[in-house]
Amino acid sequence: MKLSEQILSSAFSAASFLIVWLSQGYFKQINLPITAMGWTWALFHLLMSLASVNASRLKASLGIKKALLVLVLLLGTSYILLGSINSIWGIAFIAVIYAVRGMKSPLILNLINRQIPSSIRATVLSLNSFAFHLGFALIAPVIGAIASARSLSSALIVGGGFFLFTGSFCWWQLFKFKAFDSGAAKP
Repeated sequence: MKLSEQILSSAFSAASFLIVWLSQGYFKQINLPITAMGWTWALFHLLMSLASVNASRLKASLGIKKALLVLVLLLGTSYILLGSINSIWGIAFIAVIYAVRGMKSPLILNLINRQIPSSIRATVLSLNSFAFHLGFALIAPVIGAIASARSLSSALIVGGGFFLFTGSFCWWQLFKFKAFDSGAAKP
């Protein structure tokens, strides 16, 4: 497994999980009634589940290289656009982030599983989970500090830009080293 895969997986996980914490502030900022928040959360999680179930269709139609690139671009751009709009329509970008969150796990975990032998798979997946939590622990306070010092909009834009840069760089490294093209790992 390449370091770029680990960083891409961690960045995807941290960025797609960050919205769980930031969307509540966004709802407050746009004055979404509290009664609508429960339904909104339910719809986001339904969308995330449907996206996860259909991740293989995205991979089949675009291939893993293009599918992951599309998800990187959608995730980063959605954060930037969410930070740029202060209206009820911003909820559509949160929904896109939740859809990406649903698709990224099956696609990236399948990519990782193809790269590593079964004898160390549990260890690598545990390290992957650790890297996600570490990445989130590092980025969340920075984004929170930006939201407190400047604004939630600024924090969303900075977070989106950071993920676009990190995600694109890691995707390019995986493309360059042909990680997307390698076959299944030996048992």
